[in-house]
Amino acid sequence: MTREDPLELRRLRAEHRALREELRRLRPAATTPDPAAAFAFIARERVNHPVTLLCRALGVSPSGYWAWRGRGPSPRDRADRELLARIVALYEASGGAAGAPRIRAALAARGVRCGRKRVARLMRRHGLVGSAGPKTRGTGPGEWPPFWTEQRGRQSVGWS
Repeated sequence: MTREDPLELRRLRAEHRALREELRRLRPAATTPDPAAAFAFIARERVNHPVTLLCRALGVSPSGYWAWRGRGPSPRDRADRELLARIVALYEASGGAAGAPRIRAALAARGVRCGRKRVARLMRRHGLVGSAGPKTRGTGPGEWPPFWTEQRGRQSVGWS
């Protein structure tokens, strides 16, 4: 044994301790995936790999996967799909100008109860983005686009 060996051994042991501690901290995040995301991945990859192998690799149970596969969409998913159809209709009626607050206000005017953040989440997930409006004010109300004139005058919150 040379003189450098004990120093190298001490350095390697310290590095090993640090890596084990880091792994201990990271392991819970890596071994607890979102079950729905894991099951969706398994559904896509089951043609290439056995379901049991995929479940073991992702840390979910095969029975959980088969139960998930047999269930239909949740009530919340069905309600989101129905609400999204209304959101898209209002968004298109506004010419792509309305954002989540205006869409939510239009839904409320029609008697649909939902939160702005829910509307924003659905719009974001489906790539619907409202415009910020005109950059300059113009010299009179005749120069505003019709949609913004309506909003500026607060005459209505909905579109037909």
